[in-house]
Amino acid sequence: MVQLTRLLFVASLLATNLATLTKRQGGVITIENDIANISMVASILDTQVNGFPASGLAGALAINTDAGNLVSALNKGTTDIKATPGPLSESVGTTIVQEVEAMEPLILTAATTLVKEKPSFAALPIAGIPALILADLQAINASNGAFLDALIAILPPDLQPAIIAIERNNTPIFNAAIAAFSS
Repeated sequence: MVQLTRLLFVASLLATNLATLTKRQGGVITIENDIANISMVASILDTQVNGFPASGLAGALAINTDAGNLVSALNKGTTDIKATPGPLSESVGTTIVQEVEAMEPLILTAATTLVKEKPSFAALPIAGIPALILADLQAINASNGAFLDALIAILPPDLQPAIIAIERNNTPIFNAAIAAFSS
């Protein structure tokens, strides 16, 4: 009876560990897919922003739509990260950090280019476009920050400084862009 109890206990531990490992592996794949999607959506936004003001009112509205798509992608990524047991392994964490480092410049370039084009947004024949862009910048900033914070929480401690550095780099850029559209 004692051996049967031990056997059941060991089997239970193995099943629990296997379930956790399976969830972690599935979560990692989901996170990597989320990062790829965020990167793709950020690239689309960056292309729209770089096509403005030549794209006119339609371009400004497309920027608003693409910004909303980016916020949705970031929010999905945040949810998926929070559902993944951490910490991630060193190799997986390193890969994810590299993917985020490659993605972030697209988001920051869009934010800085939007500021340069503020007068063109204000000159559009429909009032309120600068307010839409302000709301977009605020939403992207909040969603991107939440995404990075969630990622920090599941990374091994030695990889966390890389994402913290990205956050520190983002803060003044987004603050400046938000301030520009707030005035």
